[in-house]
Amino acid sequence: MNTANNNDFSIRIYVPDGDPNGLWEVEKSNWVGKVIVCPRAFFPEAKKKGYFARVGVYVLRGPAELPDQPRIYVGEGD
Repeated sequence: MNTANNNDFSIRIYVPDGDPNGLWEVEKSNWVGKVIVCPRAFFPEAKKKGYFARVGVYVLRGPAELPDQPRIYVGEGD
């Protein structure tokens, strides 16, 4: 029985520094963009390396720097 259809896709999670609590690069098949999941503390370094200069979505996670900021921030890259 073949259950494949046009909605099937795969997701690949790459952890460049080997730390599962660190930065993640997430790719979805048949999409040119990437999802970058990054701890807030690592954001300045990740920005310097160009992770946020790509087409896609990024998620900053972790304790907020200011009391009125959310623990998770979702943005988009052009």
